[in-house]
Amino acid sequence: MVLMAILLIGFLAACGDEESDASTDNSSEENAEASEDNNEDEGTEESEDAGDQVYGVGDTVNLGDLEVTLTSASFTEPDEFMEPDNDSVLAVEFEAVNNGDEQVYLGSDEFTISSEEGTQYDEYFSGDGFMNENIGAGNNITGTILYDVPEESNYTIVYEPTFSLDSDSTTFEISPE
Repeated sequence: MVLMAILLIGFLAACGDEESDASTDNSSEENAEASEDNNEDEGTEESEDAGDQVYGVGDTVNLGDLEVTLTSASFTEPDEFMEPDNDSVLAVEFEAVNNGDEQVYLGSDEFTISSEEGTQYDEYFSGDGFMNENIGAGNNITGTILYDVPEESNYTIVYEPTFSLDSDSTTFEISPE
């Protein structure tokens, strides 16, 4: 008898929850639609920040709490003890600002470079070019990545964050000085 009473109370409580869940679902749907309407204008800006847009030297890209600027790209002399395989060394300098409340990682392993034909090149390792940093909240860094490339007029650099749930990549097209 007591067991039947508990089951009856449980059943009635469950039925009551369905009604409140339904009203919650409706208000959630309404809130989501309103949010989508409000974000349509803002979403355009956000998708332009990284998405399909291609950036160049001097452009700043907003990637959540991280702002990344490719500040320069120029050929430089190779290290006297390490000859490049492709005859030239390209120095690409970045600035990054962490506008968030937690540290953010930015490293050379998150950047790839390729020619206009799609040939991908490796990083050139010497003492002058290396960028693997944890950027503290509110801090900024400047770093240089060196690439072992043949001397060409245009390259594409793609940035893909390693420690991010977002799979978006950012593309820079550069013409070295």
